[in-house]
Amino acid sequence: IITTQAAISLENAQLYNQLTSYSKTLETKVKLRTEELEFAKDAADRANQSKSEFLSNMSHELRTPLNAILGFTQIMMRDSNLSPDQQENLDIISRSGEHLLELINDILDLSKIDAGRITLQSGSFDLYSLLNTLEKMLGIKANHKNLELIFDLSPNLPQYVCADANKLRQILINLLSNAIKFTHHGGITLRASYDTPFDVELDTRSYWDMTHEDLTPPNSSTQNLIKFEVEDTGIGIAPEELEDIFEPFVQTKTTENFVEGTGLGLAITRKFIDLMGGEIKIRSQLNQGTTVTFRLPVTLAQAEETQVAIPAKRFIKIDSDQNYRILIAEDRIESRHLLVKLLKPLGFEVQEAADGQSAIELWERWSPHLILMDMRMPIMNGYDATQYIKRHLKGQATIIIALTASAFSDDRSVILSAGCDDFLGKPFREAVLLEKISQHLGIRYIYEETTSMLSEPPSGTSALLSPADLGKMPSDWIQALYQAANQADSDTLLQLLQEIPLDDRNLANALQRMVENFSYDQIITVTQVEG
Repeated sequence: IITTQAAISLENAQLYNQLTSYSKTLETKVKLRTEELEFAKDAADRANQSKSEFLSNMSHELRTPLNAILGFTQIMMRDSNLSPDQQENLDIISRSGEHLLELINDILDLSKIDAGRITLQSGSFDLYSLLNTLEKMLGIKANHKNLELIFDLSPNLPQYVCADANKLRQILINLLSNAIKFTHHGGITLRASYDTPFDVELDTRSYWDMTHEDLTPPNSSTQNLIKFEVEDTGIGIAPEELEDIFEPFVQTKTTENFVEGTGLGLAITRKFIDLMGGEIKIRSQLNQGTTVTFRLPVTLAQAEETQVAIPAKRFIKIDSDQNYRILIAEDRIESRHLLVKLLKPLGFEVQEAADGQSAIELWERWSPHLILMDMRMPIMNGYDATQYIKRHLKGQATIIIALTASAFSDDRSVILSAGCDDFLGKPFREAVLLEKISQHLGIRYIYEETTSMLSEPPSGTSALLSPADLGKMPSDWIQALYQAANQADSDTLLQLLQEIPLDDRNLANALQRMVENFSYDQIITVTQVEG
């Protein structure tokens, strides 16, 4: 018995020692694993910080020259002596620049989504107007390839909805641009309709991306769904390649010879649709074409809730006898020249500084009412210069509006915490800049008078032209105008508008706006020709 008890005690002691040793080993492994995880987390944080710094630098370098392009275009468009051709050329530059800016923004958005730094900006908008604009813009690309571009809008499609219009616009641009790029014969059709949630049963040729299990389908009982379908007769995609089609920088073997583009379009599209609570699927066959279908939840809106674009007013001068001093602190000479040319003709006194230190010196001896402060400058940046100025009693009375090309909207809080009174992103619109100056200095502007003919009539109203406005034009010209409108022939309509005399630009502008808005019925009414 004694021997047995001794053996048991020895066995227990050995077991205890083994457990103790295992516990220490386990504790050591847990400690090492914790250290590895902390190291990995620190590395990820450093990588994210580097990515944010890279995006900020890229945003600044891309947006700053684009600010000059769009800004000087606005200045040139002030010239009332421009010929219609010159005006049209400037309009093309402006629209192309705006589109380039949107592309830059959305490329940067891909990384901002991954970093959780992008949110939805929902608002009420006219869905018909958005689609008409896209049809006009992308129709030019399709025509260059002799492709037919069809926009088929269902009668049940609501006109006014509440959603993120900018993201929807970019989704459609990405899908339609891809369809045009990879289609050589035939055409592309966009169908839009009011719809119900997705049917989960898909045919065997379809690929449904179910790798994102966190995607919550819209609740059909509380959400209205809009269905969009982009169908093309292009080169198609092999079934085995559909699985990776939404990944960034991925090109299929079929499309690898197409080198243009960033390879981010479908990745951004997928992420935007996920963010908006929608669903997407793609169906394709090689050499027969591709169909991409997505549905998005929206809230129905009313016309009066929708923001209507008001034609820009032409500023002449400030409505005041007082001299207002504005200091421009900006290191880029082209950006300074742009602001000087915008502000001086209106009656502002303007001085320039190429860095923060020079801005402080000018502020001390010149006492400007307002400073337009670029936040990235050599020698002393805008943040330090603003903090220095705002520390002084005189600086408290000086308005400082920050100018920045940052890609991140949450940088606004950092800028305001430095002491700036307001924030203006690059590229900026002339009207927005002048409105902010007016708001902070309490001044008003005198505008150039415009005729009502130049104002776009609200949707559903009759044209602001009357048959009498066409009285100067020959009867055969009016007949040709009617025939072209009756056939919805926009090319012929635009050619006829070139025959309007230069001294009647109001008539040409009003008719051109009708053509651009596809208001052929209004043109037919004005011509008063029996069909």
